[in-house]
Amino acid sequence: MNITASVDELNFIAEQLSREIDEVSLVGDGISYFLIASNNEYGVEIYKEGDVVIIDSSLNDESLGEKEFTDVSVAIQSALAWLLNGAAI
Repeated sequence: MNITASVDELNFIAEQLSREIDEVSLVGDGISYFLIASNNEYGVEIYKEGDVVIIDSSLNDESLGEKEFTDVSVAIQSALAWLLNGAAI
C-alpha cells in the first residue's frame, strides 16, 4: 500500500473523529502510522492494513480486541459510537 495514501486516509479519519472527540492523534513514522483517540475511559487505536480499517477498542487502557472494516464511514461511526457512548464495536 502507498504510505502517503494510508496516512491521508488516517488523517481523514482523524478529522472526522476530532469533530466529536478532543483527544485524537496520528502517531508513527516511516511505514507504520496509526491513530489514537480517547474519551474518558474509552479508547481506540485505528490503523490501515491494505484496504481494511482496523479498530482496536479499549476500556481503561485494556484492549478489548480488534475489528476489521472495509467501509471507512462505518469504521468512523463505530469508533464514535464506542468513544461517545460505549456502544460495542
